[in-house]
Amino acid sequence: MYLKTKTIAKTLTAVLLAMIIAVIPLMKVTAAKSKDSDFEEITVVDIDETTVTITDIDEDGTWGYTLKVTIENKSEDITYMYTIDNASLNGVCVDPYFSAEVKPGKKLNEEIEFYMTDEEKELIGEVTDIHILMYAYDSDDWSADNIFDEDFHIYPKGEENAEEVIREDDEEDVILSENDDVRFILTGIEWDDTWGYELSVYMVNNTDKNVVFTIDDASINGYMVDVYWADYLMAQTSALGEITFYLDDLEKIDITEEDEIEDLEFYFSVYDSDDWSGPDIYNEDISLTVN
Repeated sequence: MYLKTKTIAKTLTAVLLAMIIAVIPLMKVTAAKSKDSDFEEITVVDIDETTVTITDIDEDGTWGYTLKVTIENKSEDITYMYTIDNASLNGVCVDPYFSAEVKPGKKLNEEIEFYMTDEEKELIGEVTDIHILMYAYDSDDWSADNIFDEDFHIYPKGEENAEEVIREDDEEDVILSENDDVRFILTGIEWDDTWGYELSVYMVNNTDKNVVFTIDDASINGYMVDVYWADYLMAQTSALGEITFYLDDLEKIDITEEDEIEDLEFYFSVYDSDDWSGPDIYNEDISLTVN
């Protein structure tokens, strides 16, 4: 039986996900007119301990597409930490940059920033559906239960106008793995003199589970080489990713130029991020000739 190896990236990614992500029914949101723009404020969390309100959207923020948020900590003696680990725009997973600590009885105006590559911006287009998994916990007691785990959508153009992005296959794409549950597609290869050998990939999670795509036991030209890569995909989403074989690791097997790479092999697997002990959703040994 194949024994799963736990790469550094896979471990760091999945430990947090397994501990804090719980998919729950989508919450009902309430709206009130914003004073500063046409955007309608959305209260996404309203419980005894705290209130979280999305107050505005800046499509051209300093670091990318940005949501403005106001947080109120209604506790008398507990400092709360608010975090978003996972989000998607139009069904495409993107990296949300947000972490906020709020003292008891205080409010905070903050921003949720989505950094997107040029390729992600082109794929997503106009944002019509923002899906966020947010949670908060006692900042001084990590062992305590989260005060909330919320799973919510925001529709900047109205729910009736929400669209999910489906990327069309390109004639130069290489389909590495595919079944009814997942798709794993090589969309490009690039040699970067700073980072190394980079594989651009497109991933699709057609399941109703939050999953992790990862590879292990990689080799180039028959030589084992380290690769630290794992990507988390929310249920029913897609994502663009980049697998990098770093220059230092390539030099150990005497590779200093792209044309010296002839073939790659690795073990590809997809597993349920909320059930480490369960069987893989998909796995396959993949061989790829590039020169």
